[in-house]
Amino acid sequence: MRTHAAVLLAFSALLHLAVAPALAKHGEGAGLPDDDDDEAVTSSASTPSTSTSSAPSPSPSAPSFQFLQPGNTTTCQNVMLRWKATNFADPITITVTNDRATGPTAINVNDNVLISRTLSTNVSASADQYMWVGVDVPQGLYVAVAVDTSHTAGIFSQSPPFFVQAGQDSGCLTISSASPASSRTSSPSQSNQPSPTATSSANAEPDTAQSKKLSPAVLGGVVAGVVVGVILLIFVFTFPPYWKEFRLKRARARRPGGPYYLF
Repeated sequence: MRTHAAVLLAFSALLHLAVAPALAKHGEGAGLPDDDDDEAVTSSASTPSTSTSSAPSPSPSAPSFQFLQPGNTTTCQNVMLRWKATNFADPITITVTNDRATGPTAINVNDNVLISRTLSTNVSASADQYMWVGVDVPQGLYVAVAVDTSHTAGIFSQSPPFFVQAGQDSGCLTISSASPASSRTSSPSQSNQPSPTATSSANAEPDTAQSKKLSPAVLGGVVAGVVVGVILLIFVFTFPPYWKEFRLKRARARRPGGPYYLF
């Protein structure tokens, strides 16, 4: 019995010695993750951070300026010019002109005259509106033009056309410098200019009076012609008798002796 117990004990010890390393190795493998799994987890975990760092930062939008449709108005009345500005609050220059205005032929007036009127050079773009007090341009089709006064933001905007109708009040039309459109000069009004018909009729009378007056040279020529004509007439009527008498006297002078009588 003791022999069997010793054999079993020895066999158990050998079995334990043989199985213990395998169990120890299996325990290490089960307790620690595999290297490939670690790399996969690390890569997947780092992917979101990489994508986040590569996303571009949002840039501020460019400044913009746009006119709204102005209402039609009447001379010497007030009109409001409105616009919408985005990311821009610098001073702007507002000008009203008929150079760029286009519309129906029936309402296109002053086409041969360029009219340009600077309303202001220091209007804040953030105000979104400007009151034009006393519309001081003649009847016609116009547009409003806005540019940044400093010329650094590149703002240039043109409003839709609007019509200015002639009203009963014309006292505000004080500027009367007008010029043809080809000269491209400013001329906001024509109120003080004389009408072409009156000017031409006024100039026609002096021309007619001047045409009736003869210059001294012409008068001298007429008088000289009359004198020469009279002299020629006198010569024509008086020269032949004298010439005939002269020939007779000459013929008698050639014959010797006294006069001869023929029977």
